Amino acid sequence: MPLQTPRPCLRTTIVKLRKTIANKTEELDQLTPENQQLPERLDQPAADVIPLRT
Repeated sequence: MPLQTPRPCLRTTIVKLRKTIANKTEELDQLTPENQQLPERLDQPAADVIPLRT
């Protein structure tokens, strides 16, 4: 008699992995515009730094 794989556990794992992938994709979508702005920000001159009195 062949062993049966525990399908509910496998399905649960698949659901969790799909959610993880969806969350990571959303994070990447949010980071992409920020990363695209970095070279523009680096090209801009830095703001003047005013030393604090000690």
